[in-house]
Amino acid sequence: MAPDYEINNVFVQEKDPKSLLKLYKTLLQIRKENLALQIGEQTLYPPVHPDVLIYTRTFLDKTIWVALNLGTEEIALQHFARPQIMLTTHEKVSENFKLRAYEGIMWQY
Repeated sequence: MAPDYEINNVFVQEKDPKSLLKLYKTLLQIRKENLALQIGEQTLYPPVHPDVLIYTRTFLDKTIWVALNLGTEEIALQHFARPQIMLTTHEKVSENFKLRAYEGIMWQY
């Protein structure tokens, strides 16, 4: 067994709302509820910064946006409408919709 099995296990992560297990379960649930994420067409957008990946998944009239900051700097994203946040890897989205270091956000309009 791993030396940290008492603190790094499913039982502990189930109780922690910030755990990686909870994030994965939330991602799977969102995917299950949205055909755009299951079978939608994927469109990759030109980089706004070398460390940021932005893409959409679209099916019929529903488009879901995903932005991933793979770097250590905070990056501001521009929006022309108020997005409805579906998921963030942090507790809440920062003010002015900035991607923090290693943050991922999923949203729709």
